[in-house]
Amino acid sequence: MGLTELRGLSTVEAGLGLSAGALTWVAGSALQARWDDRHGARLRPTHSAIGSVVLFVGIAILAGAVLIDAISPLVAVLGRAIGGFGMGIAYNAASAAVLAQAPAEQQGRTGAALQLSQTFAIAVLSGLGGGAVALTHHHGAGMGTALGTFGLTALLSLTAVVVSGRIKTPAGS
Repeated sequence: MGLTELRGLSTVEAGLGLSAGALTWVAGSALQARWDDRHGARLRPTHSAIGSVVLFVGIAILAGAVLIDAISPLVAVLGRAIGGFGMGIAYNAASAAVLAQAPAEQQGRTGAALQLSQTFAIAVLSGLGGGAVALTHHHGAGMGTALGTFGLTALLSLTAVVVSGRIKTPAGS
């Protein structure tokens, strides 16, 4: 909505960012899996932190492209691509770490709980963000909402960097 409403991009142009983010998310996940093959699980906390920092960079670029008129709004595609890559790394590292902690007979239950909690968090945050955008758009404060939404998202990515150090690795990794 920010790129179409605030910066005048077509839905096709704005959709390029979503596509770029999805493709680079897959690439980040593949890289994280490769790192696991190469280094084992011992570096998952570091990889999760790296992915979260890359996500933060993507958010900053995306925010700049939406909020600063001097930056081409098409730069948002790059921001989405970088953010998607970071998400692929961080999300995959954290998910693999959670599943590695579960006993073999509980991995299915743990995987289902993990997926449910991730989906729930995405739905709640997306709903709150969308609701905030709709309310402020109705009252004519679009840029303020965009700034607040980007700020919250950036804060969450930096929080993920900090809490990545709490990820436990299996013994002998």
